[in-house]
Amino acid sequence: MSNSKRRQEKTYFKIGEVANLFNVGLDAIRYYEEMGLIKPIRDERNGYRRYSVADIEKISMIREMLSLNFSIREIKDFDLNKNLEGTLNILQKELNVIGDRIDALKKQQRSINARIASINEASDLKSIKEIRVLQMEDRHCVMVSNTGIPDEYVGLSTAEYLNRHPQKINTIGGCDCYTLDVEGSNPASEYLKSKNVFFYSAEMNYQHNYTLPGGTYLSLTYEGSLKQTKKLLPVIYKYADENGYIPCGDPIEFCHIDEYETNEIKEYVTELQLPVKTSH
Repeated sequence: MSNSKRRQEKTYFKIGEVANLFNVGLDAIRYYEEMGLIKPIRDERNGYRRYSVADIEKISMIREMLSLNFSIREIKDFDLNKNLEGTLNILQKELNVIGDRIDALKKQQRSINARIASINEASDLKSIKEIRVLQMEDRHCVMVSNTGIPDEYVGLSTAEYLNRHPQKINTIGGCDCYTLDVEGSNPASEYLKSKNVFFYSAEMNYQHNYTLPGGTYLSLTYEGSLKQTKKLLPVIYKYADENGYIPCGDPIEFCHIDEYETNEIKEYVTELQLPVKTSH
């Protein structure tokens, strides 16, 4: 007799066989029985559970509904009161769940595409070697910490912010930014002190709690170590003085590409922006 013939004639299965069939633990099968969803018989010789083809079909239904986030109680209620209307309602709920998942995946897809675009745009900034004069609109941001913190604590502050707020902030492909406290910085340090930490992305629409005001900004982009910020800011201030601009706010450090995207410091891309107004 062939294996397929013997398989067709088999009407009862051991719990281990059922668990393997659905790739679940034995406890899950026992739980379905405990909740009254399946009713295996007991072998009179040894008391072992024996599961019928009907039990297999019922477990298939249970697994399908669980994958769509139905609770065991909802599944049991459906099974006890099964009729055509109820089945159509379940199918509609399945369709709604799938629609929600598709919407979530599309949102995630848009987010990833936006982050890829942000990284590519940041990479393009590397070719700009001179100071630019930018006319900026208001930029909506997410303020993570309104006090200055060391770079190594940015991840912690972001996690703490997310713990208090439902909004997701993508650090990979996002831009962490720092308003710099030039006067309050330690002259002996290679880095400037920051007044706050916030995230900004031109490609993504955050639910903002902070806005960078529109206006004129002087911009300078560099590659490599962040230690260059302290050396290059005087270059921007000198440009402002020589070209009839007056600083009207603190400089801002935009870390377009940093440790969130690469371990190679030489691949870092940082932009310094200084808000200014004309002297006439």
